[in-house]
Amino acid sequence: LRHIGSRTFLFDDIEERERIIESTARLEGEDATPRMLRQVGAIQKSGDRTASLRSVLAPTLVIHGNQDQMVHPSGGVATKHSITGARLHVISGMGHGFPKETIDDVVGLIVGHINAAEASSRV
Repeated sequence: LRHIGSRTFLFDDIEERERIIESTARLEGEDATPRMLRQVGAIQKSGDRTASLRSVLAPTLVIHGNQDQMVHPSGGVATKHSITGARLHVISGMGHGFPKETIDDVVGLIVGHINAAEASSRV
C-alpha cells in the first residue's frame, strides 16, 4: 500500500495493519494467496472492456485518484467516456485506495450520485 497508495495523504501503519488483519480474519483461516492470484489472473485476462462498458445503462459515477499507480488516471477518463452519461470525479493526491482523509468526500459523492439517480428516475 505504501507503493500504490496515496503519497499525498498520511499513511498510518497501525491503521492499515488493523484493516488487513480484519480482512484476513474474514477468510476464517483460509490462505488469501489463491484469492489474490485469481484476482490478478482475472485482471490480466479481462482485456479491453470498452465495448462492454458501452452497454452500461445505469447512472454511473467514476471516482479515480490522480496518483493511482495501479490503474493510470487515464483509465478513469476512458471509463467515463465509454459509459453514456457517466460522470468522473478525480481526487487530487489519491492513489490506489481510499485514504481516510478522502472518505467523507467519497461518501458525499456517492450519496449525491444516488440521490440524483433516484430523482431522475422519478421524472
